[in-house]
Amino acid sequence: MKLVEWIVELIPENVILAEFWKKYYRRPDGWRLYSGVTKDGYPELFITGERESWLIRRDSLYNGKLGIGGKLEGDIMMNPRVNPYGFREIPAQYIDKILMMNKGNIDQEEKTRMIAALLEKPPTTLEKIKSPGVIRGPLIQSPDALPLISKEQADLDKNLNIEMNKWKRRISYLQ
Repeated sequence: MKLVEWIVELIPENVILAEFWKKYYRRPDGWRLYSGVTKDGYPELFITGERESWLIRRDSLYNGKLGIGGKLEGDIMMNPRVNPYGFREIPAQYIDKILMMNKGNIDQEEKTRMIAALLEKPPTTLEKIKSPGVIRGPLIQSPDALPLISKEQADLDKNLNIEMNKWKRRISYLQ
């Protein structure tokens, strides 16, 4: 019996993000974004949806070089309690309160209630927002690597590590 390893196609970051935004604008609800840093120090972004997900890894957040990633099929739900990512309208009455937040005139409990109320609204597209304010998020950030929750994701993670290490050997910042 021959053991066949799953090979994941590596995709440029800009192609992944274009596909994600196209799908987001068709159906904005159900997306979640997680950000972390691998043990080797590579920033990563995990975009999860109901039918597909993408894992993107970059060499650095600061060099301007686009990352690479791969697509994962199926529903990968890391934390169902996390509010879906997306754009939400900020009602006019909240705009003044938000401005007061910057001056420290609102206590922490009221800030938390207001943000929770905004995030409970379903995400939408920018064209449908009529108010002068928009909130985007949430993006869940971790100082650690994101957990591997499927074999397919573990294979992609391994392939991205190999590719990132190749990039590291080719890049010289002292040119």
